[in-house]
Amino acid sequence: MTSGFSLGAPTFYRTGSLVQLDVPIKNTGTARLRPEGTLTITTPDGQKVATSPIKMGSIYRGYETTVRASLPSQTPDGTYLITLGLKDSATGKTASIKDVQTTLAEPTKAAEPPPFVVDSISVNSNGHPVQYADVAATVTNNGQNIPTADVTLVVKRDGQEVEQYPLAQNQALPQGQTKIAQRYIPKDGWTSGTWTFQIVVSAVNVGSGTQTVLATVDAPGAIAIP
Repeated sequence: MTSGFSLGAPTFYRTGSLVQLDVPIKNTGTARLRPEGTLTITTPDGQKVATSPIKMGSIYRGYETTVRASLPSQTPDGTYLITLGLKDSATGKTASIKDVQTTLAEPTKAAEPPPFVVDSISVNSNGHPVQYADVAATVTNNGQNIPTADVTLVVKRDGQEVEQYPLAQNQALPQGQTKIAQRYIPKDGWTSGTWTFQIVVSAVNVGSGTQTVLATVDAPGAIAIP
């Protein structure tokens, strides 16, 4: 029979109404162990935060478990030093860690997606000379269903607005992605200049007539007419 055990790196985590500190422990021998000792938590400047007596049940050969201490949920976030000394009285074996720096922090929350976003927009010319432009856009609604929306193409030539062309009117935008595709031909035809485009998506309150702009996005590139 051989005997011995080792301790791993301590870890804090919040669960329910408690803060818990876990220190891994492994029986590295073949003899059964029942370690006992004391766990101490201090601040980096030496102020004692908590002391916990440790008395473990049987740990059989090759088995891994944790030494666990529970603290109130009000325990402030910060850096602490962990000291743990354990001894198995039957075998006389000991293991310890001293002043191991461990950080308690609120779990990082995943960034919430924006409630509404235009994923992509393209305006591509067709024909030589240009006959029309294919306009395509994909929008994602991460919020509540929008029963009525208007999607407008703002058209400019050499920086001056030419017109606002309705790509979609009374368009429902449910949760998730919606694709919009339309052909565009200027009301006065394609005249010489540099044509640029912008998409504006607005939610429409049919009852009050209120329009709320949800997104305004410039289309990449331009159409140049000699």
